[in-house]
Amino acid sequence: MAQFKMHKDSWPTDTTQAQKTLALEFLKLLLQCATTASKQYGLGDFSEGGAHGAKAEQRFYQTGSHRFYRASVGSTIERTVYQYLEHVLCPTEVLDRVYRFDSWGGLDGSIYALEFTSSLTELPHKFSSSRPDIRLALGQGTTGKYYEAIYDLTSLKQTGHVLKKGDNWLAKGAVPLIAEIIWLDDDIMHQ
Repeated sequence: MAQFKMHKDSWPTDTTQAQKTLALEFLKLLLQCATTASKQYGLGDFSEGGAHGAKAEQRFYQTGSHRFYRASVGSTIERTVYQYLEHVLCPTEVLDRVYRFDSWGGLDGSIYALEFTSSLTELPHKFSSSRPDIRLALGQGTTGKYYEAIYDLTSLKQTGHVLKKGDNWLAKGAVPLIAEIIWLDDDIMHQ
């Protein structure tokens, strides 16, 4: 089962309970998607792969020289999570990795973005030296300021890497929530 690590959960006074609820419900949805995606990846039975399957399993658990292999696994899981999100939220409009959906979590016309670095009114920050996996527009606070949440998909061994990313995610004032969604080796290897 996927886990999460909250790196920022700091809500300005003009944010609403509906915004907090939306961010946390989206986090739950991402946990479900990541768990399903990692287990789906693990359905490939390595034992039936002969020597190739044994080598794939060895590479997965080996440290050091086969880091590229683990990154490939992570990339596959990320893409599968993105597909699940598209299926569950049924976007009504898609524009350059920005997905608008009719209604979910109490906000109509909400958007989320996948690996999107530019700013929009609903996604107030621009990223120049990093690329968040998922950004969720939280709407306007009581003073009219727009907020967004950032979610990063990662493996257990890479937990905390968002703290080292460029653009200093933690300092972005219109981002009250930053969470890592962590897929686990046990999900993939069914152990």
